Amino acid sequence: MSDTEKYDAILMNVASQHTGGIQELLDTLFGFFARKTDLYTSPNVTDKPEDLILKAFRKWEKVAVEKHKKDKAERDETDRIRRDKLRRKREEEEAAKNESSRIVEVTDEEAEKIKQESAQAKAQKLATDDETPVEKQSEPATTTESSGDNDENNKDAKKEDEDENEDDKGKEKPNKGNGWDGPEYSWTQTLEEIDLRVPIKLNIRVKSKDIIVKFERKHLYVGLRGHPPIIDGETFAELKKEESMWTLDDGKAIHIVIEKINKMEWWSRVVKTDPEINTRKVQPENSKLSDLDGETRSMVEKMMYDQHRREAGLPTSDEQKKQDMLKKFMEAHPEMDFTKCNPQSTVTASLATTPAGTTPVTLTNTIATIWNESDYQSNSQYYQSLTNSHYFNQTDNLRLDRLSSPQLHPVDGRSLIYWRQQYHMPDLRGSTTTLHWQDLHSNKNVQLTRPIWGKHDQQFTWIDKNTILFLSNRASSDLTQIFQLTLPDDLSSLSGFIEPTQITNYSLNIDNLLVNRNATRLAFSCQVYANLDIEQTNARKQAELDSGRTIYKFDKLYIRHWDEYYTGLRNHPFIVSINRQTNGIFQLSPYPVDVLFNIDSDSPTKPFGDAKAQWSFSASGNSFAFTRQHDEDSSVAWTTNLD
Repeated sequence: MSDTEKYDAILMNVASQHTGGIQELLDTLFGFFARKTDLYTSPNVTDKPEDLILKAFRKWEKVAVEKHKKDKAERDETDRIRRDKLRRKREEEEAAKNESSRIVEVTDEEAEKIKQESAQAKAQKLATDDETPVEKQSEPATTTESSGDNDENNKDAKKEDEDENEDDKGKEKPNKGNGWDGPEYSWTQTLEEIDLRVPIKLNIRVKSKDIIVKFERKHLYVGLRGHPPIIDGETFAELKKEESMWTLDDGKAIHIVIEKINKMEWWSRVVKTDPEINTRKVQPENSKLSDLDGETRSMVEKMMYDQHRREAGLPTSDEQKKQDMLKKFMEAHPEMDFTKCNPQSTVTASLATTPAGTTPVTLTNTIATIWNESDYQSNSQYYQSLTNSHYFNQTDNLRLDRLSSPQLHPVDGRSLIYWRQQYHMPDLRGSTTTLHWQDLHSNKNVQLTRPIWGKHDQQFTWIDKNTILFLSNRASSDLTQIFQLTLPDDLSSLSGFIEPTQITNYSLNIDNLLVNRNATRLAFSCQVYANLDIEQTNARKQAELDSGRTIYKFDKLYIRHWDEYYTGLRNHPFIVSINRQTNGIFQLSPYPVDVLFNIDSDSPTKPFGDAKAQWSFSASGNSFAFTRQHDEDSSVAWTTNLD
């Protein structure tokens, strides 16, 4: 990074707070020069102040113009590639359409052969009908209905299906392309991309220069110059803006192809202001499996296979493997009693010939990834299921729930929230951490967040009587981010889980959540390189990972904690402004400020420091105090950081 770029994060934060644009920013800068420097009054400056300013302006004007030309050339090349790709795609679609409806000329011999095959098929069908028993022939007669009756039955079946799943009520049925047809635009999707078409409803023919399409990581803008935007909102999920593209079809429609980041997810809508479609009704067969990479394709085919098996009342591929393993295990151990075994769950068999009593035997084969309520037993339920007692052992210790971090209600103190870590009882190969509410007067207990194996909620804080913020790796990226949980006034009547709202989407894990008293500022930590921001650190980490480098040279302090070496990353506190939107969800300012930017130090300190002990906001919320390690130099060879 050059010396000029290292201040970009600080200057960008300053610029983002000037809503009046470049003129307001310049006014602030020259006001700073007037108040804090001698730019206007120094006798040692040979040039006039305006000449100095003009000289700097001319220097960077040349850089800006060259960069603009380079960027324009790159955009033109990207547009050319995009247009070529869309043109080839349209040609392939037209070719496929023509192929499916083409007329093929055949010889007289081939025509005679086709007639014979058709006659044989018809004769075979008649023979089959003759062999059908009489009682079977009566069945279709009793079930034959008019087309209108069939439609009514289909509607009833659809209504019953929707009644079975409360979450799907109000959602629209997807179109034939697994998307949605709206009044302003329509779209289809595969697991890899969104294909969106926006018809232009003007009486004039428009050109590409009249179109405005902007792709952001989680935002889409589509519009015509001088007209209100057609699409302007947050997208359902993240997109690859560098791979997404658009083109103008004959001046009549905007054709947009959006490349998904998560290629194992169906979108229920393009932007969050659209109606949702029921993704349970999506037909994976409509996707081009041949377009997917090998690993994704095999996974999708497995999902399709398992879905068909479930509909037929048959075990899925994983369930079939378990049953096959059980069968082999039973054949190999004829001395065991399997009469009380449930083949659909983890096997617990007892040795009938053991004189000292029953010995539990556990058979496992997979790591738990999907939460099933039957997988989890409370401690009392588990031990009551055992027919004989045994000494408390290491496995019993693992089965104990971990309850931690209770926080009383900030207003009345009559209830509290805590988190509980619970384990996959059958095989202890998975765990989850969820938030729970406890009424201290009635002892009523409610589980607030949905349990998912491998997902952990932690470090929560009350914002007001109905809102808490917490850290969790529930994000689609599997990175730890900040989530918001909005609580109803009466939690005792809650019948299900509360789905939290993700309010950050950084490219690195974040930690150590702290909110000031007025809920106007928020602090969190992130492991970054001292002179890089979050996005730049992620890019460098990815580049190092791609390089395959495994050897590091240390010219100053490094930290070794147990079996881990910290290679240059530092815990830095970041501050962001927060405000509650009209829908009640908190919004963070777009550019978090790194308090220790360009300082090679940690706060909280490694490896055992935490925000509660080492960070604090002032009563007004405008000042932030923190503890950090002192600056190290190359004279320090190494440390365990325990002194």
